[in-house]
Amino acid sequence: RDMTRDELSESVSSRLDHLVTGNPDVTKFFSGIADLSADLFGANSQVSCAVTLMRDELPVTVSFSNAQALAWDEIQHFAGDGPCMQALHTEQVVMTADLRLEPRWPAYSRLISDRGVLAVLGTPLTLPPGSQGVLNFYSPMAGRFGLAEIAAARIYAAQVSAYLIAAMQISGWAARAESAKLTVDSRSVINAAVGIVMGLANSSRETAFTHLLALADSSSQSLRTVSDGIVHSLDH
Repeated sequence: RDMTRDELSESVSSRLDHLVTGNPDVTKFFSGIADLSADLFGANSQVSCAVTLMRDELPVTVSFSNAQALAWDEIQHFAGDGPCMQALHTEQVVMTADLRLEPRWPAYSRLISDRGVLAVLGTPLTLPPGSQGVLNFYSPMAGRFGLAEIAAARIYAAQVSAYLIAAMQISGWAARAESAKLTVDSRSVINAAVGIVMGLANSSRETAFTHLLALADSSSQSLRTVSDGIVHSLDH
């Protein structure tokens, strides 16, 4: 049984209180948010979550509940489009029930096909002026996010936003900036690896990225680790 709205609100407040008081380091708070989000919204089926912020006009994943959520986020960032990217830019909730039938983001849909995710829900965070963020929910179950989940996600995102602002104020913005910098560095490595594969295989950017994803899957490594290996191999 999924939680009712009142049960969700009460549970969220209690657990967010614990995150703020138990994690003065905002980077750990971010990590806790991704895990909490996946736990709360995955009562009856697997749901993964990632938190994306805009940093220097680039989307960066600052936390994720599992490696799959990170990979699915990175695919959206690479494609430059997708439900969560749209939610980030429009500051509106965006949902797709089944990516196999989704015409709105063709590049993203091509890259994400056969990667184990069907339903996606992007819920924007309300942050101070100059800051943008979004909670990204992923599920392998088509139709996982309906009207009830969208309504609950709106309330949840509002609560998370308030606690997130408080956590940032407590720890300062430096930790957030450092966390974002690390993710930007990761994207730089991935983009460099894509360029190398494009040159070696004389392929398109999308084909090269798909090749990196396949290498990551077959080696059970993260996309960043595979990209690091390709980039550093040129140094030897």
